[in-house]
Amino acid sequence: MFKIAHVGDFYSNRVTGPRNSVTCLSRSLNLINGVVSDVFSLSEDCEFVFNEQKVSSACLRKIIQYDAVVFSSFYSTKSVSMGRSLVKAGVPYFISPRSSFMKEGLRKSYFKKKAFNLLKGRRFVQQASGLHFLTREEYENSSRFFRKGVPFFCPNGVYSKSSDGFLPKPVLKEAMVNGGEIVLGFLGRYDTHHKGLDILLKALFECSSFMRDKKCRIVLYGPDYRNGKEKIKKLISGLGIGDLVEVNGPLFGAEKDEFYRRCDFFLHTSRYEGQPQAVMDAMALGVPVLVSKGTNLVSYINEYDAGFDIGKEASEVSEGIIRAVSLDGESYKKKSENSFLCASQNFCWDEAAKVFYQNMRDLSGK
Repeated sequence: MFKIAHVGDFYSNRVTGPRNSVTCLSRSLNLINGVVSDVFSLSEDCEFVFNEQKVSSACLRKIIQYDAVVFSSFYSTKSVSMGRSLVKAGVPYFISPRSSFMKEGLRKSYFKKKAFNLLKGRRFVQQASGLHFLTREEYENSSRFFRKGVPFFCPNGVYSKSSDGFLPKPVLKEAMVNGGEIVLGFLGRYDTHHKGLDILLKALFECSSFMRDKKCRIVLYGPDYRNGKEKIKKLISGLGIGDLVEVNGPLFGAEKDEFYRRCDFFLHTSRYEGQPQAVMDAMALGVPVLVSKGTNLVSYINEYDAGFDIGKEASEVSEGIIRAVSLDGESYKKKSENSFLCASQNFCWDEAAKVFYQNMRDLSGK
């Protein structure tokens, strides 16, 4: 029996990408014969959802009984403290940074992170048995400060063969083939800087005449973040593009899939990410995507011709939007098929769990 404990800042009142991906990975790990996987939360307000449990002294004693521990929250004194306890107990631990090591991400709260890295982070990384990166791009876009540990690569997933079967083939959108309004969608929290929404809106301003001529608009959905929704509305008003952008609240469950199916394209202009789940979910429904370098998905998009690499500057994003919307029906159909093919061949939780488990086993020496 090989027991894996996942530890991170998971909240009962907020559904985040890491929480969703970690719990999905844990479910798939539990389907492997001889593996037990549990999720523990560092958050004080986390309720028992799936098999998450609050971290306490009693919980720590339980975690020490696991064969390997994976931290999904790096900038946390609780994680560091627990890491020290695991080293003393001889239990190997791993760090899954989920964009925390990326150069762009380190610019946010720069001085606090620099102090943490020098006082606690360096040793926390050095004593880890391995570093889990979602893609090689995430590793290459990370600071060299964190690239001294032993890396391994394992992506997120969007479906499970064991519970979902194979992905159903999507229905092709008619607007790009037969004409009509063209919808470019975004789904994510309104964190203007992190998600690059300021870049997106500036890009939209640059190509606004083209957008109007093509009957094209941007539709945004997501939860507010530090009054980001209001900031975005002010930016839209200041740029005079209110007729081209629709700002909405969060979506849950089946509502997300319904939104993806409305989109002719799905775009993500993040400055940094681990591996954005929303983009992968859209691809699983055959939606061509426009992604920035910071999403760590560009290599997939280029390999499969599943959409467009839109760089990281507003001018590049604007050019990418124009290229996408200018596709003829046959070219759009091919990109839609390729987007689905990429998701079905690369983003399966069952396969990800096997890769993750094998690396845990090999690097922990058990």
